[in-house]
Amino acid sequence: MAEAVRTRIDWQYLLGLAWDDPGFDHTVLAEFRTRIADAGLERAALDALLARLVSEGLVNSSSPAWLREIPAVGVLRTVLLQNYTRTVTGNGREVIRRREKRREKEPEGDGLPPGHMRIAAPYDTDARWGVKREEFWLGYKPHV
Repeated sequence: MAEAVRTRIDWQYLLGLAWDDPGFDHTVLAEFRTRIADAGLERAALDALLARLVSEGLVNSSSPAWLREIPAVGVLRTVLLQNYTRTVTGNGREVIRRREKRREKEPEGDGLPPGHMRIAAPYDTDARWGVKREEFWLGYKPHV
C-alpha cells in the first residue's frame, strides 16, 4: 500500500497528496498495529473507526435480514469461524486469535477442522490444500 501511495497517481489524488510527495515508510503501519495490540486497544480503535463511519453515514448499525441469506455471506462466516476463535481471558478481556493445528501434546483447545471439511478458499469452496513432497498448492488433485 505504501508503494502504491508513492507511485500511483490515483492513490495520490484520492489522499490529496502532491505529485512529488514521497508517501510514508512501509513500517509505519506495522509499528502502529504493534503498539495498538501491545496496549490492548484493538477494540477501542475499531469502536472509534466504526463511530466515525456511522456519524458520516457510511455504515448503518443494523443490517437487513435478507443479507444473512446470501450464500457468499454464509461462506465468509464459515471461513471466519473455522479460522478464528474468541476467548475471554482471566481478567475479563476478550481476545480473538487464530486457530492453530491441534497438537497431540495439547488435547484441549480449538484446532482447525479436518482438511476435507475446511473451506480453504472462500472464492472456491471445493478447493483443498494439496501437498506432494515439497510442493504445496490450493486447488484440486486429479486422479488418473
